[in-house]
Amino acid sequence: MNCKPLKFALSAIFLLGGLPLAAKTRAPGAVASVLPDSMFGSWALDQNDCSDAESESRLHLTSKAIEFVDNKLNIQRVRETKSGWWRIDGLSQEKSKSRRRPATVELRQTGADRLSLRSGPEKPEEFIRCKPVQLQG
Repeated sequence: MNCKPLKFALSAIFLLGGLPLAAKTRAPGAVASVLPDSMFGSWALDQNDCSDAESESRLHLTSKAIEFVDNKLNIQRVRETKSGWWRIDGLSQEKSKSRRRPATVELRQTGADRLSLRSGPEKPEEFIRCKPVQLQG
């Protein structure tokens, strides 16, 4: 799997900063406090990355942050755009450094288990939902 586009996107997130989240019941363009609940959880570029907690192409999304293996975007504001994307502004921080920078990413859920992420003019990255691991016993 080629992670080069994702690494570029993550670099762009760190360099450009992030945006706050918009509420799920507000009109497009309205500022709110949270993303839709259906977006929360773990996502990856493919199923193999779901089982690898250290994968660079895996992210975990909560109401407070988007976490990657080496980068975290603390969410400050969310806004739903007219085109159906959720624009997220916040502070991005590489986990090995203390410096935080403003960053912006956009998310759009394209299905129950599909999520698009874009952080600039390049084509969005397409993620799949990571299913919880069920223990057998």
